[in-house]
Amino acid sequence: MKATITVGTKERAVLTWTLKAGAFDQSQAAYESHQRGKNWVATVVFAPMQPGGLDRDFWKRGSGSYVQPPSELAPGNFIEVASDYYSGSGRKNASRHYFRVLAVAADRIIVRESGSPPEKPRDITIEIADAELVDPVETTKQVAVHNPLAGYSVEELSAEIMRRNNAPKEG
Repeated sequence: MKATITVGTKERAVLTWTLKAGAFDQSQAAYESHQRGKNWVATVVFAPMQPGGLDRDFWKRGSGSYVQPPSELAPGNFIEVASDYYSGSGRKNASRHYFRVLAVAADRIIVRESGSPPEKPRDITIEIADAELVDPVETTKQVAVHNPLAGYSVEELSAEIMRRNNAPKEG
């Protein structure tokens, strides 16, 4: 399920990822199925001394394209979804997608895109670094003021995304 919201001056997709038995099917975001494909999902935080300026907490691999989200996954976290293809000569075609978690439930994760491919990785590291400058205790106290989605349940957010996807297009 996909809708869009405006963040700053840019439109970002809002996606609902379904979980099966608590596992996320990476093909909902990006997945390289070729035998030379390498795939992973990680929760990322800004770390200027790490590769790409991000410290990665990799999600546990499951069967096929399934991965296990960490139990501590929470709204505000950033996720990196990677699907790389290696040619027969060893050339890497890297694909990275970044998302920010909006809501987490037992059967789904609601995320929004963070940047578009040409904006990464530099802008995503800036966005993550800026997000971490906020005091998490103060943010928790003021979340209803700063996050217009905080007052809604995961079910209400999902229903609104479905309503917007099924609404007739104007123009």
